[in-house]
Amino acid sequence: MFYITSRSVLMQINFDMYKPSFVELWVSSIYQQHDLLHPCDLSISNIAEIFNVNVFSHDGPVFAEWEEGLYSFIFLNTKKSEPDNRADFFHELCHVLRHVGCQKKLPQLFRELQENQAQHFQLVAAMPIYLFKQVSPSLYYEHYINQLSYTFQLPKKLVKKRLHHILNNIQSNCFWDQINHIS
Repeated sequence: MFYITSRSVLMQINFDMYKPSFVELWVSSIYQQHDLLHPCDLSISNIAEIFNVNVFSHDGPVFAEWEEGLYSFIFLNTKKSEPDNRADFFHELCHVLRHVGCQKKLPQLFRELQENQAQHFQLVAAMPIYLFKQVSPSLYYEHYINQLSYTFQLPKKLVKKRLHHILNNIQSNCFWDQINHIS
């Protein structure tokens, strides 16, 4: 079981209670098939090579352009930090791998669905649970966030979101486990 007694203290996390999504299982399987066994293996160049995506840097906005079976490009901004570019890369990678159609021509609700899917993908592709577990939880929340941010080279905001995603997943599974034991 995990405990957060205040915003600053994180005592322990029971990763055994975490249940990965289908997308996370899919991504993790591909990563492991390509021997990505440590957080440092998740470089943009390694991931781009696995999925046959060309990555370019330019001074403009971040975006992806692709035609299934023909080409895949992700354009990152040269003025952004490495952690921000990594976060953008994993977000855009979802669009390349899992979406079809030009977002500008899609209905608003469909665009929102794709953006929500890309945000989830970004979390699990940038920090899959099998690699996340390699960073031992710290007694202090902020220290743990800093460790994870440094290890995965991602913005703290994204790391916090992923940690909360994991903790909520575990808490939900613990709750249902307790309910099942009562019935």
